[in-house]
Amino acid sequence: MMKKRNLLKMLLVVTLLVTVIISVGAQKNLYEIGAGPTGGNFYPMAVGIEKVLAEKMNCTYTTKVMVSGGSTDNANLLARGQVDLAILTQPDAQALYEGTGAWQGRAFKDLQIITPLIPGHIRLVVRADANVKTLADLKGKRFSPGQMGSGESTFWHIWEACGYSQNDLRREYLDLGGIVDALKDGKIDGAYLAGSEPYSSLIDLKTSMGEKIQIYNFTEEEVAKIMAADPRYAPWLCKAGTYPNQSTDSTIIAYHYYLATTGELPNDIAYLAAKGLNEHQQW
Repeated sequence: MMKKRNLLKMLLVVTLLVTVIISVGAQKNLYEIGAGPTGGNFYPMAVGIEKVLAEKMNCTYTTKVMVSGGSTDNANLLARGQVDLAILTQPDAQALYEGTGAWQGRAFKDLQIITPLIPGHIRLVVRADANVKTLADLKGKRFSPGQMGSGESTFWHIWEACGYSQNDLRREYLDLGGIVDALKDGKIDGAYLAGSEPYSSLIDLKTSMGEKIQIYNFTEEEVAKIMAADPRYAPWLCKAGTYPNQSTDSTIIAYHYYLATTGELPNDIAYLAAKGLNEHQQW
């Protein structure tokens, strides 16, 4: 399994793709942070960033957390100037900057990274009665990659890297609450849940469903294909006991989140955010 230090080394390579020099923009008093849905990881992360700026760094500017669909939505909001800071996944940040994937031909070169945040985890959860042992077993199953704009493009990256197409799944684009309810009610067989450990919605699922809901264990062959297609990803061990009623280890996929902005953000806010988040790691 990849050690944390190796993941950090990978971060350094990715961060070279974007500049961290923040130019001085027009001054204003309120700066909005694109977060995510309230039941996911991005929202509390954004609240933590807001608290670090206000309480630890005595930032004189006011920041406000904006509920959004997630990483892909945040990237679009940032590019349109509707938020000033945003939490992005590693794949979405690079795709937006380069003009690939969902932003094909629409490269946003004003994207700037303030600092990497905590590792994110790509996990699939499946109902035990769906009998999913490999990704191939998901073909034809009812599966939710999340809601549009939530960062579901990351799931498609790894799915397609393993040789499958979107049409191989019976897709249900649900928000986080809808995913939890649909899994409990047996309306879908599996779902993509991305976020750092421990993930609150998965705690809910494992507490209420026990062994009837499982964390998918990526095979060595699948991990190799994913990393061959995109070395930004790496295997991560979700150890037994991380969640209620989890009796076995599961190999999932790791990547990183970033706090991103544009050249419109004042230098001092960018500096305080980078300094504060690195000095106060328990935010």
